[in-house]
Amino acid sequence: MLDILASNTVLVVFIVVALGAAFGAIPFGPLKFGAAGALFIGLLVGAVVPPSTSLLVLLQDLGLGIFVYMIGLEAGETFFQEIRKQLGLMLASVIAITAGAAAAVGLGELLGLLRGTAVGVFAGSLTSTPSLALAQEMTDPDNPAVGYSIGYPVGVTLAIVMVAIFINREWKARNDQLDPDDVELEQATVYVDREISAEQMRDIAGQQVRFVAMRRNRRWHVLDMERALEPGDRVRIFASRAALSEAIERLGSRMRHRRLTDPYLTVHRFTVSNRDIAGLTVGSLPLYRRFEARVTVIRRADDEILATPDTYLEMGDVVEVALPTSRVEELEEYFGDSVSSSSELDWVAAAGGLALGFALGLVEIPLPG
Repeated sequence: MLDILASNTVLVVFIVVALGAAFGAIPFGPLKFGAAGALFIGLLVGAVVPPSTSLLVLLQDLGLGIFVYMIGLEAGETFFQEIRKQLGLMLASVIAITAGAAAAVGLGELLGLLRGTAVGVFAGSLTSTPSLALAQEMTDPDNPAVGYSIGYPVGVTLAIVMVAIFINREWKARNDQLDPDDVELEQATVYVDREISAEQMRDIAGQQVRFVAMRRNRRWHVLDMERALEPGDRVRIFASRAALSEAIERLGSRMRHRRLTDPYLTVHRFTVSNRDIAGLTVGSLPLYRRFEARVTVIRRADDEILATPDTYLEMGDVVEVALPTSRVEELEEYFGDSVSSSSELDWVAAAGGLALGFALGLVEIPLPG
């Protein structure tokens, strides 16, 4: 049996993937290893099944390339936009990682570890597979892999334990939603009994209230956040359950909620499939200026998200938009509104991007020492 497995490396790889996924789904109290389960199964199988080294190197390069490329696709939409805002944290991370690398090499020397093994332990403790690949290329394939196989389980286990310890504590920032009532969304119609300035509306809105439409002179309009509300206006709002009561109190009184019916105004859902929009914030879209439209709620997978100006749009998001009935076709074209195209993988871009990435990886960049 072992001889059959040893001569069929691809079969062994997928057995490890299947068993690793199953092992990663097993709960150990409040903990699950997730994707890291494949490593533990791989260590076990690798100890008894001699693999084909050349094929494993090919699979490693291919898997690593796809892994880091997909991370780039996911992060690329917002990475460059966040550089200036998060530059301090990025620099702090670089300093911390550099200090960790120096500590790993220094302690490795004191403990008598080979340089490749010490670097492998460092890469494993950060669960950084690209670092392992570089260490194997610069030293030898075996010693970094041994260090990585020790450092990775320890790094993953400690990270899971730390998350389990701290995840139940409230570290609430301004935009975080930790209370269940912060996530539960409701809509209401409010009778305005006082004058509300545009500045007061923006203050009420904050991060948990979204103004949708206003009824004045017996007609509904998409609400312009630059215009004041007058006594007698009726406004439709979306809000988290936690913020709804306070918002109504500051505006006036709650009315019986009825479906918004008006021949000139509609609430329509569109699927984001326009790649020029994906990755942008709701506030950066010229929806009101161009279409007199306003995004109210975003449905992403199984989650319902209140659309604040800081909310980023992703491919496949279903956005609920209040807009003039006559502009529906224009908004369909603007958002793309195609479920199939939002979920399709662009193989030209994927294969071309991977090819460029592997080509870039051939370029040698000399560093001192």
